[in-house]
Amino acid sequence: MFCLFSAMTALTPQQAFELAIQHHRAGRLAEAEGLYRRLLAADPNNADVLHLLGVVASETRRYPEAFDWFQRAIAARPNVACYYNNLGLLLCNWGRLDESAAALETARQLDPRDVETHFNLGNTRSRQWQWESAIDSYRRALQLEPRHMKAWLNLGLALTAADRCAEAVAAYRTAQRHCPGECALAINLASLFQDLGQLDDGVAVLRSALALAPQNVLVLNNLAILLKDPGDSPTDGESSGATWQHQAPGKRNGRPAVSAASVPRGSRVCRPSVPDGAPVLSASVPGGSRNRSVSQ
Repeated sequence: MFCLFSAMTALTPQQAFELAIQHHRAGRLAEAEGLYRRLLAADPNNADVLHLLGVVASETRRYPEAFDWFQRAIAARPNVACYYNNLGLLLCNWGRLDESAAALETARQLDPRDVETHFNLGNTRSRQWQWESAIDSYRRALQLEPRHMKAWLNLGLALTAADRCAEAVAAYRTAQRHCPGECALAINLASLFQDLGQLDDGVAVLRSALALAPQNVLVLNNLAILLKDPGDSPTDGESSGATWQHQAPGKRNGRPAVSAASVPRGSRVCRPSVPDGAPVLSASVPGGSRNRSVSQ
């Protein structure tokens, strides 16, 4: 029997593992890690436990420690795709992009139907400014899961960065059909239209988004920026409150603020980095949980 001393309750290893997973999924990382460590003390070569310790360390940005845990898990079980997937995510967040791509390519070979592996590889390739490879990876993810909103966002940005703007517009339009009501798609499409000098199209996109989400501050702010021309005037709903009068918090040099969701670094539409932890842990916790995914 495995003894959970903090609760003074005897648990079998399976029960302790399941309890650790519950803690992990709930974001109680210290409790989960404590149980994983006790399980590992009883079974030092348990690959799943080694992997999950790596996941916890990655979530808490202890990157060297996480790397060691993942390497030990892979040594114990070398053909598990999600081990390489999470190793690749760790390396991407760590800035070791070539190694990240190699790990994610291995994950893709082991499980070519895993959506998140394609998506994660696209993000790494985007950070390397390898736009064609990124585009291919995002498209593969979307073939498997057409409602993957973050993949649509990043595909649009990668296409724009590759100067394939007409395809980017088409991608955003298709994304809006698959993911209706997602304001981030409208904001990025409107920003692209502004780049193309098609302000009327950008305004139309944002007004459509506003009809579905009339209180969305990002949409209101971006619409206000596009309508700054004195010849244009907002509708009553658009002009209500102080939002219309003030520059958007994320505005850069008069450009619309782009949604913070899942954007790779290097796009000329928006140049944020891939946020830490996004989409870290997409395949990490057994049972398909996407533990503590942060919008990228």
